[in-house]
Amino acid sequence: MNNPDLTRRHWVIVFNWLTMGGAERQALLLAEELVRRGDRVSVVGFLSPGAVMDRCSELGIPCYHWPFSFAGSMVDKIQNLLAIAKQLKSLNPDYLVPFGMIPNLVCGIFWKYTGARASVWQQRDEGRARQNRMLEWLAIRLTPAFISNSAHAVDWLVGELGVPRKRIRVVRNGVETGSEGEKERRSEGEKRDTLLVTMIANLHSYKDHDTLIRAWKLVIERFEHPETLKLVLAGNKQNTWPAIESYIRQNRLEPFVDAIGSIADVYDLISDSTLIVHSSANEGVPNGILEGMVLGKPIVGSDIPGIRETGIGEHPQQLFKVGDAESCAEKILYFLNNESERFVAGAMNRSIIERDFGIQRMVDETVAVFESVE
Repeated sequence: MNNPDLTRRHWVIVFNWLTMGGAERQALLLAEELVRRGDRVSVVGFLSPGAVMDRCSELGIPCYHWPFSFAGSMVDKIQNLLAIAKQLKSLNPDYLVPFGMIPNLVCGIFWKYTGARASVWQQRDEGRARQNRMLEWLAIRLTPAFISNSAHAVDWLVGELGVPRKRIRVVRNGVETGSEGEKERRSEGEKRDTLLVTMIANLHSYKDHDTLIRAWKLVIERFEHPETLKLVLAGNKQNTWPAIESYIRQNRLEPFVDAIGSIADVYDLISDSTLIVHSSANEGVPNGILEGMVLGKPIVGSDIPGIRETGIGEHPQQLFKVGDAESCAEKILYFLNNESERFVAGAMNRSIIERDFGIQRMVDETVAVFESVE
């Protein structure tokens, strides 16, 4: 009898981190749909076993933590690269799907050695974690195609890495548009005595929680009933958290801020929220915004290219000046004080998601890129 696994394509998704962030959530949505369509998927991560492994277990997807580092001399780097390439080869991949700079380099250089039909570079941010320039050059030269989730990131690939524009395809993020039950709970945040303003993002230097927390101080000072407000920071507490925590304490904001760490179900929190905020100085297309749009929530986001690509700028009050706490506070207060505008902006956001950010489209376009370069 034929082994059915031999006739199913095997996709191997490669992460740097196994903690959950926006890129990881996107990749797992891709993985879940590929499995539903009958393909096999495995996940590999180099650092920090965490929520990605838990989610893979729920989905029945094999997930491997294979420690890997670019630390040390060039000889050390090459030895580490060869070792991880051998491990990837042992999985017998058909397609390698790397997310993040280091996975992009590893897979770009060694995809043919692993026996894969193709590897496609996934650019999901505005350009982070640059590595040895020779290795970058080699990976770019050997990688047959590139996927970016934003036009902004395409410009970075072309301008900073020298990738030929003709080898890049833009594939917008996909987000779950929700079951009927999720649609029914979109307005639950309006029923709470406490108005939750939520930012879903890990607390690290690529985000701008500093501007948000300074803006929140202004909101608390100016809102008529500050005792009804709570800022929720949902994400792993990384390198910027100590300074944020210190600011909260110095300004006695503890009753008005709740830093809850990483969460498994972002939609439960979004459903309970009145407003979603995303403060960042540089960004791809953030899932923390798209997921709020799914449930018809108003958004307040930094006016940067990656966030503008979500479409929230169609409502003039949803973008604030980058790094400007006064502007951020003004937009937050606008929505807190205007319930009808919250519903107008939320309905607009939901319609944008349904028009531009479906999962089926994202998966179809991603698969098409891989098949085009076999």
